[in-house]
Amino acid sequence: MTVDFTVLQDWPDAASIERSAENIGKRGDLFAETVTDAQQKWRGLMSCYHTPHQDQLYSSLDPAVASAGCVRMGTSTLAVVMGVFASTLASLSGQRVDLIKKAEAVNSEPPPVTSSDLEEKVRREGELQAEINTLAQKYKDAVEECVSGLSGINNKGRSESWVNSTLMPYIGNANLSILGALGESRIVESTSTWMNLTLRLFGHDFHPSLPWDYTSMRYWKLWEKIPKGSTYLERFGAALREAFIGPRPTTYSPVQYQIAKTGPNGKWFGLGAEKLSQSRVGVSGFGRMAGRGLFLLGTGLTFAGEYGKAQEKLASEQPGLSESERNGKAAESATVRTGSQVGTAALVGAGIGAAIPVGGPLVGFGIGAAVGGVMMIPAGDGKTVGDRIADGGEAMWNWGKDRCGDVANFGKDLWKSVFG
Repeated sequence: MTVDFTVLQDWPDAASIERSAENIGKRGDLFAETVTDAQQKWRGLMSCYHTPHQDQLYSSLDPAVASAGCVRMGTSTLAVVMGVFASTLASLSGQRVDLIKKAEAVNSEPPPVTSSDLEEKVRREGELQAEINTLAQKYKDAVEECVSGLSGINNKGRSESWVNSTLMPYIGNANLSILGALGESRIVESTSTWMNLTLRLFGHDFHPSLPWDYTSMRYWKLWEKIPKGSTYLERFGAALREAFIGPRPTTYSPVQYQIAKTGPNGKWFGLGAEKLSQSRVGVSGFGRMAGRGLFLLGTGLTFAGEYGKAQEKLASEQPGLSESERNGKAAESATVRTGSQVGTAALVGAGIGAAIPVGGPLVGFGIGAAVGGVMMIPAGDGKTVGDRIADGGEAMWNWGKDRCGDVANFGKDLWKSVFG
């Protein structure tokens, strides 16, 4: 038996990789600086060129600067990934050299004479081979991690994986949903008691009201049974409403008389009184504010992500747009796409929630998490189910805008044909 150390041979030089990584990063910086310098010189036209469309001319190099920034980010990301690989490789190199020397020494030993020597040699060879295989696996893992990092660099120059682009935002939104569900499950139940007085002085009555007692208790209510007798559409409507505006406001009981009104009996002077109480129960004010605030925050994060994607797409497909035009189109696209995703998730969640016999914040969170999980399933071409839904919503929006434009143009043509 011999020790096989071929897996430790022909490893690349860590120092060369590190130098190449630094060089690539510097070249990306130089490229971006060159394009930015060209833009600054081009903007010098602002001092001597003035037309109604001057903004389009001044901003004509803005897309190039944006692309150069992505190149700089890409080369920087590439340098980081390669630098990490070089550092890992350097940390393994010492052990690699040592194991190669040990393997060569063991393989050059003379054959054992006795059976005990043979057993000892087999044992040492086995241990050494295991060490070599372990080190080789570490090297393989480092290579795969480097390849994954390089292949994941997107058009913005960032290393993007499914975990970073899809799973992490989902986990972030799920955490917001958990906190929101906890906030909206905090119930306050209180009872207020007060005295209504009738004070008669010189034949004139005065009606002061005095607080008497106040009791309250707070508790968590994560789930509840759905009352019998409600229809599916009623439950669906309630679930859809709560998805956007939160749980129902605090409800108050009818005023209860604890002591019936007495007096005043005198014509000129007297005192009458009645004691009343009223109870209320519902989600605490802070809980409602926290729940709806976190819902808006999650929606805002979705909008921000869609806005960034729209900016990137417009800069690539319509480089002639001015900055204000691109910002307006990106905001419109992000609004439609965010609304499509949030609205679809709310409709599906309400439909599922209305079909089961229990409800409440915890159940709502579970349904929402499940729907969100479905929406992040890959659907081809680097898109998820949620992206496909957003594409459909945006297509419907654009179709509607086109039809409205057709109607407006028809109206203009009709007006001109009749009135000139």
